[in-house]
Formats: sequence, C-alpha cells, structure tokens
Amino acid sequence: MDFGELAAILSACLRRPIAYDPASILGYAWHLRRRRRLEWMQILVQTVLHVGLRRGDAEAVDPTVERVLGRPARSVAEYVEAASAAWQPS
Repeated sequence: MDFGELAAILSACLRRPIAYDPASILGYAWHLRRRRRLEWMQILVQTVLHVGLRRGDAEAVDPTVERVLGRPARSVAEYVEAASAAWQPS
C-alpha cells in the first residue's frame, strides 16, 4: 500500500477528502522544521523513516503482531473505521 492508497482508505472511512501530496525529501524536512518546529535531530530521524516507508521498507506484516495480539492483524481500513473518532474534527 502506498500513501495515495492510504489517503483513499482514510477518505472513504472518514467520509471526507484526504489527499497525499508527495514532497521531495528536502521539502519534507523543511516542512517539519518550518511548520512543525521540530529539532534537527528529530527531523533527520523522521525523514529517514518517511523515506523508508515511501520506498516500501515496511510493506510486510511481521508475524510478531499476531503472536503478541493473539489474533490476526486488522487491515488498515478496519483499523481506521474502528478508530475514526480520533480523526474527526473537534
């Protein structure tokens, strides 16, 4: 699943438009500094993690999830639906 697909799932579950607008790596880091006011070390870590996600480094579901939870992992859509109240505007 890529970020565009995730945005589509969020839009459907939350019944409002959610868009993913990809940024360059430097643009992402600049956003974290300017808009979120994060420290440079946190920006570095978050940017490295974000690039890995964009590259698909976390595409597999680790079997540890099932062992720890004692049940199969939920789909992203199932999770968003169950936790939709957390993303509703106040």
